[in-house]
Amino acid sequence: LPTLPQATVDTTMPTVTGSTFTVNAGGNLQTAINSAAAANANLTHLIVVEAGATFQGLFTLASRAAGTGWVLIRSSLSSNLPDGERVFPSDVANMPTLVGDNTGNVGVAINTAAGAHRYRLIGLHIKPFATVASFNVVEFTEGDHFIVDRCWIRGGNTGVGSNYTRRGVSMQAEHIAVIHSYVNDMIAKDSQSPTDTQALLSINSAGPLLVDNNYLEATGENMMCGGGEPQDAAHIPQDITITRNHFKKPPTWQGGDFFTKNLLEFKLGLRVLVERNIFEYCWTDNQAGWGLVLTVRNENGNATFSEVSDITIRYNVFRHCAGGMLSFGSSDVVAFPTQSTKRWKIHDNLWYDVSDALTTGANGRWWQHGTGGTPVGTDYNMSHNTVANSNDTSRSFKLINNTEYRDNIIRHGGNGVSGNGTATGDPTLDSYFPATVFNKNVLYSGGNPSFYAGHPGSFFPADIVAVGFENEGANDYRLAASSPYKNG
Repeated sequence: LPTLPQATVDTTMPTVTGSTFTVNAGGNLQTAINSAAAANANLTHLIVVEAGATFQGLFTLASRAAGTGWVLIRSSLSSNLPDGERVFPSDVANMPTLVGDNTGNVGVAINTAAGAHRYRLIGLHIKPFATVASFNVVEFTEGDHFIVDRCWIRGGNTGVGSNYTRRGVSMQAEHIAVIHSYVNDMIAKDSQSPTDTQALLSINSAGPLLVDNNYLEATGENMMCGGGEPQDAAHIPQDITITRNHFKKPPTWQGGDFFTKNLLEFKLGLRVLVERNIFEYCWTDNQAGWGLVLTVRNENGNATFSEVSDITIRYNVFRHCAGGMLSFGSSDVVAFPTQSTKRWKIHDNLWYDVSDALTTGANGRWWQHGTGGTPVGTDYNMSHNTVANSNDTSRSFKLINNTEYRDNIIRHGGNGVSGNGTATGDPTLDSYFPATVFNKNVLYSGGNPSFYAGHPGSFFPADIVAVGFENEGANDYRLAASSPYKNG
């Protein structure tokens, strides 16, 4: 079984025990930050920022002496933003607005100094300067212990030159949480200088990272770990908890001038839990349109320690995607080798409207295990997933050692479980899934038990209606009491 995250971020709100600094319209927020940072670091200090006022950045979270106290930077109307509840753009009247830099610091609104620690941002509206391309709206690259709480972090794209917003929060430090926030409009356009964008990105972090109860939107990957090289193996993003978020690409982007990719991608990651999220809308554009991508990479050839292992993905809903999931056992660039991917458990998730109507690439398939080099993936568990897809079950291009592939409900289609150069069923399982447990799957529409005679114990109803869901037409994929597979 995969190891779950071994640490997380404590988001308990600290009690103010030190000084309070008030910043009204026209005041100097940076001066208040510097004053709070210089105060007793074992006390928790409060900076109250006037809601409705606008402040021009860049703002740097300053270095502090060692200590256990926090600096809270909070809206004057944060009481209108209940603790534990996600904010929305309609809450902006209760927030001050912090605008990114326009003098050559690539549009950053908030960054961190070396030695910065224990800052919590509460109820802030943070955005880039209107006519400047923003690399990161908020970047945590130095220090540790940062919490973004009930903030609206927005990007934007003026359509002029290359004025895009690349990402909302860059998470390159330790002990970072983004909670109850709304991160949107991280947009790059095909007609400008197209590039990846993310609502959240981590490449170089010893963790832990917590992402809980947010709305996350971007044209590229809504969240990605990887895309660059960490400084060493200890800084592979790790101990990552992603819960109760809404990942979405607005469907109005489809077919437009947008550089779109995937919803959640791990090129790096250790001890990851992805639980009880909604992922929706992903189509073929600059990539195939997978809802979930687990493809380890050694981006520039200097990080052979790169790894995506101990991954748990459970109790999520993926919907309106061109394809369900793409994975690699190791890097697909043989000249830039990685460690093998291992100990994954992907279980009790619902995928529906995985559709070739959204694709010319992923093709309505639930799972594709890609090329990769050596070593190969090991110890995958794919179980108790329910999938309403328009095409085949899975396609393999590289073997996986020791796989449990069981108790799933998935459309079989014309090719079912197939491989590159191998026929459906037993030939693929024998070639690509040595030492596999393959049974009790319900493979509807097109399957035949004779294809899987060497791996008996699965079921092949004629179509999705014969599975016996409560009401698949209304996207209710619970098995009805009358289903022959209810307790199978």
